[in-house]
Amino acid sequence: MRQAGIQPDTLHYNTCLRACSHPGLWLVALSLIAALPLRDELSYRGALQAISKESCWKEALQMLLEAAGQNLALQAPSLALACGSCEQRGIPMAWQWLAPHHISERSEEHTSGLQLLSIIS
Repeated sequence: MRQAGIQPDTLHYNTCLRACSHPGLWLVALSLIAALPLRDELSYRGALQAISKESCWKEALQMLLEAAGQNLALQAPSLALACGSCEQRGIPMAWQWLAPHHISERSEEHTSGLQLLSIIS
């Protein structure tokens, strides 16, 4: 795209992230979201879809923390993907912690996510 003079934007990245939901492409998704300067709900959801296929719970929690750091409240489908990654790795009932803390916009609650990540990793 860049060779053709087209500057990729969030829409282009989000489309590529959605394509990464096929098994085995989760590392590509992580690279894409890392390169994306302006992330939105769909960016995180696309990346979470890719990493949830591989049960990458640490990466899923990290993604939630990044979104929280940007004061971006993720919607239920994104939270469900992160919870699914945790539960597939034997971290049951993750939704009890994730839902109240990541839907809220209060920054003091976001720091508890770092505590959870350090406890369970």
